[in-house]
Amino acid sequence: MCLSGHGHDVVGEAGDGRAGIEVVGRHQPDLVVLDLSMPVMDGLEALPHLRRTSPGSTIVVLSAHGADQMAQRALDLGADGYIEKGTSLRVVLARIDVLLSPPG
Repeated sequence: MCLSGHGHDVVGEAGDGRAGIEVVGRHQPDLVVLDLSMPVMDGLEALPHLRRTSPGSTIVVLSAHGADQMAQRALDLGADGYIEKGTSLRVVLARIDVLLSPPG
């Protein structure tokens, strides 16, 4: 998924959960897009660490796993949103914009 050029600047990327925690800790991004299927440490395992490392980040889980069960698990572990892989970029961007909008 490419967020660059759609109003978002990508400040870091990681290939596994452990590296993701380090990148997020270093950059403290507004948004973390987290895949559940990663080597070393999967997204569900990394999620609580990410939440503690960067409490101000909005964390959106992106996954091909069954939406209902995995979405609830991700939300219970601290995700702010869940998006299924294959969702159109337009819909993904719209959902991210809503999650990043200030309440009110």
